[in-house]
Amino acid sequence: MVKTVTEYRVFIGSPGGLEAERSAFRDTLDRFNRDSARHHDVRFEPVGWEDTVAGAGRPQKKINEDLAQCDYAIFLFHDRWGSPSGDDGRVGTEEEWHLAEHHYSEAGGRKMREIAIYFKDVAEAQTRDPGPQYQKVLDFKKKLFAEKKHLCGKFVHETGFVEHVRA
Repeated sequence: MVKTVTEYRVFIGSPGGLEAERSAFRDTLDRFNRDSARHHDVRFEPVGWEDTVAGAGRPQKKINEDLAQCDYAIFLFHDRWGSPSGDDGRVGTEEEWHLAEHHYSEAGGRKMREIAIYFKDVAEAQTRDPGPQYQKVLDFKKKLFAEKKHLCGKFVHETGFVEHVRA
């Protein structure tokens, strides 16, 4: 019997240092697809920079093209902002964020259904002396809260992030 399954592509964006969470994200979506997807006629395809096909051109541009084809985006931040991607000194995750937000705003969310932002807790000592990388994360977080356009989540450990993904 022919069955129609709706596939949603879910992008994960983060600076370096969150490899365990990125892996847990993929594992969580794979587990849902294996255990529950067929009962709901839906499938979630994880998408990240790791999936971008190599080729000529600026790497971040190619990643951005993959992101533009996604239905959902999840962004993670901890204590790093990232490295410049070659476009006006912005970092890759910053470019991805702006692109996702544009696609979410465009056509009333029909191009990007939802964006989720999560911040991993940082050790108390680091909050007293954040350094330039973490300070940029703090500035971004402050801007998000001031704009009141997005509800942000937080987590302490990888398992807490997995619970957010499941939800």
